[in-house]
Amino acid sequence: SIPSRTLEGKAPSKISTLAAPNIYRSFITLQWTPAEENGYEVTSHLMRYANKEDMSDAQEMVPIVVNKGGLDQCELRHLKKSAYWFQIAAFNEVGISGW
Repeated sequence: SIPSRTLEGKAPSKISTLAAPNIYRSFITLQWTPAEENGYEVTSHLMRYANKEDMSDAQEMVPIVVNKGGLDQCELRHLKKSAYWFQIAAFNEVGISGW
């Protein structure tokens, strides 16, 4: 026999593949590779969005996320005509991923 021990769980990994595959007049689909769970199931997401690239005017919301074809995605509807920047973070019982 060999002694072994599981690793301590930690917050999910940072989401690094955020993309907008569908952009229409008033809605956008955001899509990303799911965060690594790191020992605990991802339970929710938090989105930041802003009209400035430096995110100085960022607002936060909890998106409705679905998994399609191995990718997480959410649809944002009724957007005003403007430029937008988005960030997504994932939560598990240990904490939150980085932005």
